[in-house]
Amino acid sequence: MGPNMGIEFLEINRLNESGETDRRIRCLVTRVSVFRSQAEVTLQQYIQAIEGKPTKDRFTLLIDGTSQFRPEEHNLIGFDEKFTADSQANTGQYLAGSGCPSEDIDATLLGCGLGGLITTPLSQLTVGQERTLRLLAATYQRDKILILNDPFQPIPDAWRERLAELLVRFAWQHKGVVIVVRLSYRPDCWIENEHITRIPLERPRQHTIGIGGGEFSSASVMTALREQLAAGKPGADTSPNSGAGLTTEPQPVSILSEAAKPPKKKQPLVWGSDPRQKQGENQLYKYAFVLLLSFTITGIALVAESSWKRNALRDPAISTPAVVPPPMLPIVATAPRLALDEYPGEIKETLALAFSNPDQLLRSRQTAAENTPTTNSALRISPQSIPEVPAETSNIQEYQEQQPEVQDEMTEEQIQARREEIRRKFLEAVQRQAEASG
Repeated sequence: MGPNMGIEFLEINRLNESGETDRRIRCLVTRVSVFRSQAEVTLQQYIQAIEGKPTKDRFTLLIDGTSQFRPEEHNLIGFDEKFTADSQANTGQYLAGSGCPSEDIDATLLGCGLGGLITTPLSQLTVGQERTLRLLAATYQRDKILILNDPFQPIPDAWRERLAELLVRFAWQHKGVVIVVRLSYRPDCWIENEHITRIPLERPRQHTIGIGGGEFSSASVMTALREQLAAGKPGADTSPNSGAGLTTEPQPVSILSEAAKPPKKKQPLVWGSDPRQKQGENQLYKYAFVLLLSFTITGIALVAESSWKRNALRDPAISTPAVVPPPMLPIVATAPRLALDEYPGEIKETLALAFSNPDQLLRSRQTAAENTPTTNSALRISPQSIPEVPAETSNIQEYQEQQPEVQDEMTEEQIQARREEIRRKFLEAVQRQAEASG
C-alpha cells in the first residue's frame, strides 16, 4: 500500500502469548506523540517493531486501524541513516525533491542554520547538518508519518528550539502524524503545549479491592472462567494459549466456580479498577458527609431555638428584654450672633442704653462728671466750644484773658443737641458694622 493521504492515526498493538491485545496506543493526527517508558527493554521493543525488525513480543501496526504500516513508505529519522559518498545530489536539490518550492529554499536553509550550503553535496554535510536537512525535508512530505528517534541530539543548541517549533507546526497546521520514540532533550516550546502528547508504553497499574494473592488470585479467576466456558460449550479448548471462547470484556464475579472461592469466607465485593472511578466515589463520599453534617447542625439549632421559645412562653421571667430607646435631648434654639457680641460687656451695655434711653445715659455721665475733681471738668467741654488759638498770639497770658469763662452747667438746648449727636453717631456706627458684616 502506498502513502496514505489524510492519515488520522497510527495504531500500535502489543499482544501477549495467547494473541490477546495487552497494550494498545494510538498516535493521533495534529499531535506530536512522545513515548515514555520506565524500562529500556520495553522501549526498545517498540522501536524495533516500528523499524520492522523481529521482537520478543508480537506487535501489529495499523494506519487508521485498517491498513498495515510499512516503515519504508514513511519518514524515519534518527535510525542510523546516513547519506552515502556516492550521493550526487546537493542540499538544494534534496530539499526541492521533498516538495520545497525553489524560491523558498535559500530562506528555509538560512532560517535553520544551513545558510550558504545550497550547493554543498550531501556527503559533505556534518551529522548535525544532515539531521537538520532531513527534518526540514520531512515537513514538506505531508502524506507520510514522521517517526523520530532522539531528533535533537546531534543538532547545535542554537537551532533546537527552531526545529522543535517547525515539527509542532507541521503536525498542527498541516495535519501530520509525528511520533517521537525517544527524547533526550526536551524543548521549551513543548512544555505545557496542547499539541504534545506523552504516551506511556506500560499498562496503567490496576488497583482492585477484594482480590489479593493466595488462593483467590487473578490466575484462579481466569482458570475458573475457562472452566465455566468449557462446561457450557463441550469440546472447547481451555488451554492457556488458546483464545477461543474468551472475551476481553470484564465478566461478573458470580460466574466463578465454588473451587475458586476461598473456603468459609464470604465472597468479597470487587470494585472497579479505574482510578478515576474510585476518586469520584471518594469525592462523592466527602460531599455526602459534609451534607449530612450540615443537616445535623441545622437540626440541632432548630430544636434548641424551639425549646427556648417554649420555655419563654411558660415562664414570664424568661422573655426578651425590651429595647429602651435612648433619651431625647432637648433642642435648644441658638440665637443669631450680632455685631455687638464682639465687644466687651461694658461697651455693649452702654451702647444698648444709649439706643434705648439716651436721657438716662446723659444723666449718669453728668453725675459722674460732678463727682470728679475740678481739674477734669474741661473734659466735659464740647469740642465746638473750643476756639482756635490765633497763630499771631505769642503771649499766653493775653490769650487767656481774652477767652470767655467756661460754664460748669450745660443748658437744656446743649443737652438735647448732645443727645441727638450721640444718637446719630451710634446709628452710623451700627450701620457701618452691618455693612462690614454683610
